[in-house]
Amino acid sequence: MCVSWNDARAYVAWLNSKVHGSPYRLPSETEWEYAARGGTSTWFWWGDDDSGATQHAWYKDNADGHTHPVGSWPANAFGLFDMVGDVWQWTADCYADYAKNPADGAPVDPGSSCPRSWRVDRGGSWLHRAWMLRPATRERKPDDFRDQTMGFRVAKTL
Repeated sequence: MCVSWNDARAYVAWLNSKVHGSPYRLPSETEWEYAARGGTSTWFWWGDDDSGATQHAWYKDNADGHTHPVGSWPANAFGLFDMVGDVWQWTADCYADYAKNPADGAPVDPGSSCPRSWRVDRGGSWLHRAWMLRPATRERKPDDFRDQTMGFRVAKTL
């Protein structure tokens, strides 16, 4: 947490310098949403009612104003913990019209030419209401933005 998009990318570069084989990276926005949904088409991975958030994620009403250890709540159907809530997660994408994202799941403009340096973050946080935990919810922030509600996860190309 408390990392910018630039910090997250620097970490991924460092990680890749330490390991051999398939490279690590930030997930694309499309990959992130697919993973967060856990194979569902409902509003949330646990169903269509945000009242279920209390048993599935850290958010404003149950987080007591801070982050929590990963794995405190059940994993989604893909076995992934904390895909929503606790901290927003940076993706590799430049903020653009989501309907125009590549069909192959590739990130939108993964390079340095992102207009106004807006990058996509997903997942909601401990500071926000339950409705923001929807996998479809997206925000944009400058690539140098750091905050206690910002974090990231890495993906690995297989």
